[in-house]
Order: sequence, then structure tokens, then C-alpha cells
Amino acid sequence: MIILEGKYNEIYINRKTIVALGTFDGVHFGHRKIIGRAVKESKAKKFYSAVLTFINPVFSYFNKSATNYLITPKDIKTEIINNLGVDYLIYIDLEEGFINLPPEKFLQFLKSNLNADVLVCGYNYTFGKNAQGDIQYLKENAYKYGINVIVIDEVLKDNQKVSSSLIREALSTGNVEVANKLLGYNYYLKGKVIRGKSLASRLGFATANILIDRNLCLKNGVYITLTHYDGNSYPSITNIGYNPTFGEKQRICETHILKFNKNIYNRTIKIEFLKYLREERKFNSILDLQSRIINDIRVAENYFNI
Repeated sequence: MIILEGKYNEIYINRKTIVALGTFDGVHFGHRKIIGRAVKESKAKKFYSAVLTFINPVFSYFNKSATNYLITPKDIKTEIINNLGVDYLIYIDLEEGFINLPPEKFLQFLKSNLNADVLVCGYNYTFGKNAQGDIQYLKENAYKYGINVIVIDEVLKDNQKVSSSLIREALSTGNVEVANKLLGYNYYLKGKVIRGKSLASRLGFATANILIDRNLCLKNGVYITLTHYDGNSYPSITNIGYNPTFGEKQRICETHILKFNKNIYNRTIKIEFLKYLREERKFNSILDLQSRIINDIRVAENYFNI
């Protein structure tokens, strides 16, 4: 997969493309139907598939004070889309020039810069200045540029609408089980294990720490997780937050892998979130914190039946 990134008017593809359009935050079940259809069409026509998207949701451009809104960090979003067999992944900068494009200019860009032959998007897709462009506009105007349009209908999972906003809400309240159902996969984070201050080790519970995006929508607290390392999977518990008992300032992901004693500093791990256990809190003493961690581990061991 070729990744292109930058201002819209500086990106060019000289091959005919089938373009999937959307923010695709979470790359959930519905998103994958859109992208999958673009890949399928590209293979049928012997063209190239492309995904046109952004690193952050569009609303974050208009609300500069927005925080904790991101479902999938860029690296994970890229990984999931790559696994769908896409030829080109395009991250357009959210800047004034692009945001204020009239709908007609957006269509011109798709044709002249991306060589678009077919557009694939969701039923509620909007584009252009003030979201003036919508599905109806595409149907009425794309043909002028020799572009066909495929619209993917609303996707339901167990009679529930699948949307990034619902997934964002579920993750922000700790309801990872609902989020996982709507995503169509277990929500996960991935990163290189860094050296922390060894605070957990002093308590007798070594942790593998990875940095996380500051605007991740996942609720702070303790989770039952599954950690993947070197081709194997290990039961674990993970804390998202600031470790208030020790007064930490940086939000981090700390994972204690059960019955595991390997040194994995600077190695990449993947952490799947399965169940929310409790909120992060400041304990009155180190002994209280130790006692609660022991209890968390027991709950996790019962969950995994180990």
C-alpha cells in the first residue's frame, strides 16, 4: 500500500482509481464495507483502489478545544486499512483551503488529482464548504466528470446502527464490549514498550508501558485485556490514565501481563481491550493500591479461567 499525505492540491495519482470516501475513525464494520466495495470494484475494473481520509475527525478542525475524541490513532488506522488490500491510502490535511472547497471544486480535485473513476461512500457522506455536498449532489453532478457513484446503505449490527459516534460514546464510558461489537473487532492499542519510572515494579507488579495519543477517547481506568507479543497472546490487565496515586502528569497505557516475566523493553506489543473493570482513582496508601491490584488480577484470572 502506498501512503500519500499532505495538502489536497499537492497529491496526485496518475492511475485510474476507485476511491472510498470518509473519515473512517475506528474503521468499523460499516467503514470496512465501503472500503471493501472500493477494493472489489478496483479489481473488477483492473484499476487501483484508494481511500481518501483524514488523521483526525473533521469536527476537530472546527472545535479546537475538543479533546478525547479519537477512536483509532493513525498507525492503527493505517494498519487496518492496509489489511483490507487497499492500493493507496491518502491522508488529506485538514486546512482552510480544503475545508472551504466548494462541492464542485472537490469533484474536480477527485478527477484531476486522483483520477477517480468511481466513488464509494456511506449514505450520510457530506463534503465541501459548510458540508454543502451530499449524496444527492454526488448523484446529480459526479457524472459530469465521468465519475460513477456507489452509495453504501446504513449498516446495522444486531439491529443497532453502526457509527463512529456511538463507538466513541461507548469507549468514552468504558463500554468496550459494545464498542467491540460495533467495530467488528476487539478495540486495540499498539506501541513500543518504553521505560517508565518502575513504580509498578516496586509494588511487585511489573508493567509494559506504551505511549498513547493524548486525544484518545478511551475512558481512563483498569481493563481486562489480551496482550500480543512475539506471536503469542497473554492474559493481562491494563490501566489507562495518569496513575494518580503517584501524581503522574502524562497519560499512559500500563499493562501487567499475567504470569509473564520476560524483558520486552523496546519491543512492540498489541493490547486488546475486553472488559472495563474499574475507574482510575487515587489510593490513600501504597498498601491500598497493592491490595486493589491483587484483586484486579484475581478478577482477570477468573475471567480467563487461569
